[in-house]
Amino acid sequence: MEYRTGIKEPWKRFGATEEDWHNWRWQARNSFTDPDQLSEFLGLTDLQAKMVSDSVDRGKRMRIPPYDAALMGPNPTGVDKRGNSISNRINGVFLQGVPTPAHHLFKAGQRDPMAEGSRSYGAVYQRYPDRVALFVSKSGDCHFYCMHCQRDKDIVSSGQGPKEMNIGLDYIRANENIREVLATGGDALVGCSEKLEYVLKSLSEIGHIEAIRIATRLPVTNPFAVTDEKLGIIERYSKHTGGRYDLPEITMVTHSNSPDEHTLDMQEAVSGARRHGLTVRNQSVLLKGVNDDLPTLSELCTNLYHMGAQPYYIFQCHKVDGLASMIVPINVGQYLVNHLRGQEGLSIPNYAVNMTGGGGKVVLTPEGDKGVPDFGYPLEREMWTWDSDLQLYDELLHVRQRDFEMAMDAMSAFYGDPKIKEYSSSGDIQGIQLRETLSKKFRPSVVVVEDSEPRCAKYVTNVAPPKILTKEEKCQSFGLVPNGKEFGLEVEYVTNPYAIQLGAGLSGTDKPGRFQQACYPY
Repeated sequence: MEYRTGIKEPWKRFGATEEDWHNWRWQARNSFTDPDQLSEFLGLTDLQAKMVSDSVDRGKRMRIPPYDAALMGPNPTGVDKRGNSISNRINGVFLQGVPTPAHHLFKAGQRDPMAEGSRSYGAVYQRYPDRVALFVSKSGDCHFYCMHCQRDKDIVSSGQGPKEMNIGLDYIRANENIREVLATGGDALVGCSEKLEYVLKSLSEIGHIEAIRIATRLPVTNPFAVTDEKLGIIERYSKHTGGRYDLPEITMVTHSNSPDEHTLDMQEAVSGARRHGLTVRNQSVLLKGVNDDLPTLSELCTNLYHMGAQPYYIFQCHKVDGLASMIVPINVGQYLVNHLRGQEGLSIPNYAVNMTGGGGKVVLTPEGDKGVPDFGYPLEREMWTWDSDLQLYDELLHVRQRDFEMAMDAMSAFYGDPKIKEYSSSGDIQGIQLRETLSKKFRPSVVVVEDSEPRCAKYVTNVAPPKILTKEEKCQSFGLVPNGKEFGLEVEYVTNPYAIQLGAGLSGTDKPGRFQQACYPY
């Protein structure tokens, strides 16, 4: 696999040493929270810098360690200093961590789609009879603030103190149906070692607890914080390394969404957890522009598997307020996951959605006998939840016509395609010129509705399949001549019109049967 490096010797940009750079405390202390400083570091254009600053001023919080900022650059948006688009490639870390106008111009979504407040007992949230989530840190206790976070509402306001923690632990002790605990937050590994030990010791003393999952993004966003000290604490309370078979099984669950995050430092963090006897699994979110094409999703999953973090789930993005532009249609997700079957079997995750309102997970992994999915609309589905409750799930957010047009104009300008004359930060975004041309980079999938009738669908964007490509057009999109003989390759055209698959006989690092180019619906 190929490890990413980002900006070379980035510590020199901060006047720091390489030793500082590999210190997790230095990373946390020097995290970017000021949008102007981040824009200068990344070399964003004046227009982009103003838009990022406006988004932060409107309440979208930002926290990015220097480690992650270095993985974004140089030129994370494919726009030169004159504001012209020079590449359709947008960095996956940038899309996850940097606020843009899309997060406040698409006025759609819910504040708490999981309805976590309705099933909480102190620091515990219960959705299933035999397992609970235990919030061991407040939602803002993360080294990297994800734009797609389902708990974005809690970054500033809420947290879990000792009182709530002990109420939650007492609830777990009293409910003998509970067998598994998900330690989460925020980030379960953020905070002092004493708190981690207190939680694990308390849970290990409860006889009916058989498994603990520790949810953390630190191996991805600040791998230097995955210290031997904390791994040693976990090791003491794990069944396979603690010397007692009555201890719970402990698994580390991390969260990587893009190959742009895969570095030697992340590899070392995952390997360190494995050396301490932990099973490491990964949960991803299917995100527009980050991992919603076959080559990227395939590389993401196989990289994680070879790192030692087995792909576990890939989730449908939550319908949180401000995330309309990041949601991928379910049919597209099923199409992608179905075509992952050509790679290593253990690298294929389950595709699932957490139902709105706290209904639990519904697996969306496609069945092979159903063929190519239908990309029509309405995109509403009848979902059977784990407790046999039939619910209707509307997979895309509904956006008013005027909001959609303003967002498209602003983001077209942000990504340099095309440029607009003026941008204003006033409440109604005066100064953005409406155009017929839509962005080539920014292609959200949303339901556009009449301004006066918010539930009356007018049209749906970017869910229809593309035209059927000719053999010559397929080759041109892949950079090959029609027969491929000049490259020593044999090209196999599958019946599905949205992808090209290479057959055997590849040289170098390419592997037979891997998807190298996708031409699916966008």
